[in-house]
Amino acid sequence: MTWTRSNTTAAQIQQDGAECRIDAYGKHPYQELVVEHEHSATTTEDANGTIRDSEASYCMRTKGYSLQSKVSLP
Repeated sequence: MTWTRSNTTAAQIQQDGAECRIDAYGKHPYQELVVEHEHSATTTEDANGTIRDSEASYCMRTKGYSLQSKVSLP
């Protein structure tokens, strides 16, 4: 999936995406979550990863972007 907006350069899309991710990270910083598994090693995850992704997506939509499937040619 890729963000698109009519009459927008790739550089502008990258800049807007970076701004949205930075803003989302500021609101929902990395928070380590330790997950203990019964029959395997303990792992760590980012407890705020999902909400941060949602926040960044919302930001891009408010800037007029939409998500489009990447088209792969044979």
